[in-house]
Amino acid sequence: AEAAEMERLAAEEAEAERLTAERAASAAAAAQAWSVLYSSACDGLDDGSSAKMRKFTERLESWYNERMAMFDEDASFRAVQETKYGGRDGYSASVFGVVEGKISGARAKAEQAVAKAKAEGDRLAAEAERLAAEEAAAAETERLASEEAEAARLAAEEAEAARARAQTEALGPGAGATAPKPGQSTQRALQ
Repeated sequence: AEAAEMERLAAEEAEAERLTAERAASAAAAAQAWSVLYSSACDGLDDGSSAKMRKFTERLESWYNERMAMFDEDASFRAVQETKYGGRDGYSASVFGVVEGKISGARAKAEQAVAKAKAEGDRLAAEAERLAAEEAAAAETERLASEEAEAARLAAEEAEAARARAQTEALGPGAGATAPKPGQSTQRALQ
């Protein structure tokens, strides 16, 4: 009986050592996988989106660690998961797959938000450019109208001066009339 007990204790100890080695190997692989996951989750995003993804990934890592601790500490839970996934590595891969899916979905949403913000920025820039072009066209139209009005005013003054000269010439030399000044009526110049 004592030999059987010693054998049972040795088997338990061997199983505990095997589980400890399995957990250590799994933890090392998980640490490397998380490192890759963190960088792939945040690469290429702006600072705000990257910070959100990092925080989301941290929450998922915490969830992953809770699930793995439950596997390690709860024998009945572990038995069910071993039946389903074939062991700790299989269960870990399954939980990690869920994490990867969630991060992939969140990253796609973040990339869509960045693309939408860029499109809105481009639209606003085009609208600003269009408004600036309209303002420039309106200013040019106003400038041309002002130049046209000035040209019409000068033409009217020249016509008035020419009419006054013609009238003075029609009165003949020495009639005592003086040529009207620009803007002065011909009647007043003759008085």
